[in-house]
Amino acid sequence: MVVLGLALRLYRLSELPATFLQDEASVAVWGLEWLHAATIPGQVTAAPVTLFRNGTTAYPLPGSVVQALVMQVAGETVYGARLTAAVA
Repeated sequence: MVVLGLALRLYRLSELPATFLQDEASVAVWGLEWLHAATIPGQVTAAPVTLFRNGTTAYPLPGSVVQALVMQVAGETVYGARLTAAVA
């Protein structure tokens, strides 16, 4: 039963739903940029980014980092970005 449920969740994961929303993309990009030590959008300096940012537009990065690690295995694609939520 669990295998059937997982198969249904993973079936055409990169295509369904058809729209890849900005929120989904932002979380994935933040994690990937932290993992690859790149500058995060909105950050003005090249200073290292801490996992626990704060501020009005800050999003805590630990969840994004988990997603980025999964994407290193599954691929830096829409499928890889959605895989963490599909399996959780």
